[in-house]
Amino acid sequence: MPPPEPIGRVVRLALGLIIAKFIYDWIVYIDISDIDNPFVLFWVAFSIALVPYVVNIGWGVNLGAKPRYVLLGVWALGAFFGYILEGTLASALLWGVIEATQIYIYGHLGISFLLSAILATPGCEMRAIPHLVGKVSGAGSKEHYCPGFIDNIDGWERGLRKGEEADG
Repeated sequence: MPPPEPIGRVVRLALGLIIAKFIYDWIVYIDISDIDNPFVLFWVAFSIALVPYVVNIGWGVNLGAKPRYVLLGVWALGAFFGYILEGTLASALLWGVIEATQIYIYGHLGISFLLSAILATPGCEMRAIPHLVGKVSGAGSKEHYCPGFIDNIDGWERGLRKGEEADG
């Protein structure tokens, strides 16, 4: 699998920086008063779809949808115990659990995008951490096609390069 070329690397860098800004905003500005904010709820809901990819591809395991069920279970436990402690589902405990999971999921994704841009990780950005570990240890790492749109950008860019070679 070929490594990303300059445009693909810039896209990965941009996405990594956007996610880093999101994490910063989450830590600094977003708080329990935002528990019903549609913007926040969208990204929390999106993390339910994202978590299997972050865990499975990012750590090189094949747990299927189990990370999604674990995430929902952890949130349910946070809601249950928060309700017992505070008498409300919108508890500080539930918020803390949601916040911690969002920082992990989007943090892992953001770091992966940034590392992928720096290291020119072939295929999916979620393999950037194992790619770095493989480079440092000399053990190498498995590559993985991206389930998102990154492979399309890389393919488009390779097509541009081939077109330039044919013209030149």
